[in-house]
Amino acid sequence: MQARAPVLIDYEAVVAPSLRDFLCMWVVTARPADYPAGYVARLSVVRCGQTAPLSGPTTKALFAPSLDALRLALLCQNPGLTNLGRYAQDDPVIVEVWF
Repeated sequence: MQARAPVLIDYEAVVAPSLRDFLCMWVVTARPADYPAGYVARLSVVRCGQTAPLSGPTTKALFAPSLDALRLALLCQNPGLTNLGRYAQDDPVIVEVWF
């Protein structure tokens, strides 16, 4: 059985207009199904202080053929991010998470 792709939250329509209401993190994955030739950093969000929770991956993403190239692009576009690494219980495709 093939895993279903997650439903992506529309960054421009949902997140960007009220960015201050969201905790944002970049999740870096290695050779995911939607980009098997390289690495993807996808912005994931958690809405804070709302009665209706909204969390998950968004449509905003960066793509690169190597991890070093992706890290460089991520930091150039988002100075000040901190790499938290990964947790043992993370999905194996996850390489690291940046806040």
